[in-house]
Amino acid sequence: VRDVMAQGGFHETSQDAVCAIAQKYMDEYTEKFMSDAQQTDERCAYLFRRNRQEVLGIVRNVADELRVSRFAPCDEELAFSKDGALPPVYVETPEGQAVLSGFVDRVDVLDEPGGKYFRVIDYKTGHKDFDYTDLLCGKGLQMLLYLFALESYQRRAGTPMQPAGVLYVPGRCDMVKLKPGEDPAQADAERQKDLRRKGLLLNDEAVLHAMEAYEKKPQYLPFAPGPDGLIGDLASPAQLAELERF
Repeated sequence: VRDVMAQGGFHETSQDAVCAIAQKYMDEYTEKFMSDAQQTDERCAYLFRRNRQEVLGIVRNVADELRVSRFAPCDEELAFSKDGALPPVYVETPEGQAVLSGFVDRVDVLDEPGGKYFRVIDYKTGHKDFDYTDLLCGKGLQMLLYLFALESYQRRAGTPMQPAGVLYVPGRCDMVKLKPGEDPAQADAERQKDLRRKGLLLNDEAVLHAMEAYEKKPQYLPFAPGPDGLIGDLASPAQLAELERF
């Protein structure tokens, strides 16, 4: 992502060029971390080829999404830590102070005359659902805490931005089973369904259209138009503020 942004961004960089960058880093990884024996072992070589194909599938999917978005990556692996770009997140509790350190995989920003917004992106190699029950029980809080911490830091720095939400991006391409005689295109449709993002987004149609230029239904984002408005994991600014207090 960092290299593509240095070349002018995803709107200006072809899919072939994006994949070539990914291939370059996979080649470097092979040389650095895999021994000659591993590279020549038939089973290991097969598994690694499959990993490479999976990486390219994820890279293409992320690139396709960012090409139809006006949000643009501004930070990758943004660290919240003592020696990081931002300090740890401190949470005061009746039992004492909690200190949260870690990093955000990616931060995307929308900076337009209509407003400034940012979203937090987290890649998940496992299956991750956004679950309100988890939040109620104190689980799955990390990315939301980072989202609200970023908002607080920007406000104190005099560059306030509105949080536009958190998205969990699948960092995997699952195998799809087809019945005998089924159209292979069905596999692509099922795979695309599995690659839909999960998370919580700001319930603002202008911001959502900036995230993805959809017509009837978004391909990547976790909501859909319903008979009485949008349906999905969406929150108003007041609801996000209430969630931050919680």
